[in-house]
Amino acid sequence: MFKANWNGKIIFSFDIKNIYGYKDYSIEKKFRDAGYNRELKCVECGDDVILKSGDKKVPHFAHISRNHTCEIQSNEKFESEEHKLGIQKLFSFFRSKVEIDLIDINYRFGFGRRANIYIENKDSKIAIEYVVNPMNYNEWGNKHKDYLDNNIIPLWVLSRKKFTEMSGKDYNFFEKTVEITNSVGILFTLDTTNDRIYFAKFLDYFKENVVFQRKIYKEYFLISEVEYDVNNGFSSCEFLERYQEEKNKFNEKCDKKYSEMLKNQNESNKKVEEKNRINQMESIKSEKRKNINRVKAKNYSKNLGSANSLSREEKWAYCINCGKYTNEWWYFEPPNKCKCYCTMEKGRNLKDEKK
Repeated sequence: MFKANWNGKIIFSFDIKNIYGYKDYSIEKKFRDAGYNRELKCVECGDDVILKSGDKKVPHFAHISRNHTCEIQSNEKFESEEHKLGIQKLFSFFRSKVEIDLIDINYRFGFGRRANIYIENKDSKIAIEYVVNPMNYNEWGNKHKDYLDNNIIPLWVLSRKKFTEMSGKDYNFFEKTVEITNSVGILFTLDTTNDRIYFAKFLDYFKENVVFQRKIYKEYFLISEVEYDVNNGFSSCEFLERYQEEKNKFNEKCDKKYSEMLKNQNESNKKVEEKNRINQMESIKSEKRKNINRVKAKNYSKNLGSANSLSREEKWAYCINCGKYTNEWWYFEPPNKCKCYCTMEKGRNLKDEKK
C-alpha cells in the first residue's frame, strides 16, 4: 500500500521520490525509523507497517505481520508492479503540477467506487485511474458515468506497456476507449519506463458526413513537460500545433485521393455505359434477325405445305450454319426448325432458308 497513518497524519510512500524519480534520502530515513519504532499504522486495519523502498520495486508500506481481514493487504497480491509504478508517476505529477487541497490514493467514495488517485481543490474534484488490464466496456462506462453523476472529473490514463498495439492499430478499440474516457477525443497513455505521456487522436477526413479516410496521430512528451487542464486532461500547446499541421497535410492528401477516386469512378461508369449501349444495340440487331427469320420461316411454311407432301428434290435449302445448299435435311415441327445431315452429325440445331 502507498499510504500509512503516522501519529494521526496520513503520509505517502511516494513522498520519498520527486517527479524525476530521485530519492530524498532524508524523508526515506524518517519513514524507515518511524516504521521500526512501530509508529506507522495501516489506514485500513490499524496494524503496524514499515516502509519498503528498494531499487526494483515501487516504494510502499508493508504489514509487519499477515492480517487476512485487511482489504488492502488482500488486494495487494493482485496489483502488478506496472500499476504501482504508474500510480507513483501520476501521483508525483499532480503533486508538482496542480494546486490541490487534498490528494489521496486508493480513495473510497460513498457511492461504492475506489479511485487510484483522488484530488480536490477549490474548483474541482478529480479521480485519476491508471488502467493496466483491458476492461469490460460496460463496466468501464458505468464507472465513468458514476464519477460524472457525482460531479467528479475522471481522468483515464492507459499503460503504454500494455496497450501499445491496441491503442495504435486497433481503430475499434481506440474509438470505443476515447468515447468512454473523454470528450476531447484524445487517448492518453503513460510510458513508465521513459517517463513519457503519449497523446493520440484520430485524423478524420469526411465526405458527405461519412468518414472517407482516417488514421491515428500520436505524439509523446516527457511527463514533466505537460500540463493538466480540467476540461482537456493532459495538455500541450506543441501537440495541438503539430496535430493541426498534420491534419492539414492529411486533408490535402485525402483531397487528391478522393479526386482520383472520382475520376476513376467516372471513367469506369463511362465504360460500363458504353458496354451496355453496345450490348443493347447487339440485342436489337439480334431481335431483328430473329423476326426476319420468323417471317421467312412462316412464308416458307405456307408455300411448302406439309413436309410429307414434298419430294426429296423439292426440299432444297441453304443451311444457315454450314452454308451448304442441300436437300439432305430433315424438317421438324415447328416449321422453323431443321437439321441438315452435314451438321446433324455434330449435334447442332439449324434453321433453313429456301432459295
